[in-house]
Amino acid sequence: KTEIASLDNQLKLYMAIRQVISENADTQKYSDGSKKIEIPAAEVEQEWKELFKDSKIKHESLKGDSCSYSAFIYDKKTKTYIQEPNPDHCTSRNEAIIAVVNDTVVNGNTIEIYENFGYVESNYNLETASISYNIYKDMAKTEKVATTTEFGITPYLEQLSTYKYTFEKNGNTYSFVKVELAQ
Repeated sequence: KTEIASLDNQLKLYMAIRQVISENADTQKYSDGSKKIEIPAAEVEQEWKELFKDSKIKHESLKGDSCSYSAFIYDKKTKTYIQEPNPDHCTSRNEAIIAVVNDTVVNGNTIEIYENFGYVESNYNLETASISYNIYKDMAKTEKVATTTEFGITPYLEQLSTYKYTFEKNGNTYSFVKVELAQ
């Protein structure tokens, strides 16, 4: 079980930004028609407060993969989170955090969301002009799950960490309660 206060800032930012995007699923609110996404920090702060209550937000760039909407650069001047997708269909990235929701359980006033996380590092071989991907259970790269030539974590979900996010209904909305390693 993990207490909210001990959650990594990157994970909290990821959750708050995902919440902003999910509430505006068309993302046209944040885009000028290009694939670039700009989200005002104030909206991320609002979701942060709703998800984590009294937690203090630390604005910083979010590491991850722009193809899966998990990488954003924080612009201090404009107080905006900005994401510009890779024009090469995301093939030139070095590292990415990939998350896959694999189950949602509703039990009374509680919703539990189960999500697998993988940290993917790409390696480009100049001699063979090929790319391989190392898939890890965590960002610290303590446990490698696989090396593959196909980008993605779906074939390795059972070997990756599964996190359970618990939300509790308060009136007409749900509030974040906790996150814990489920597997």
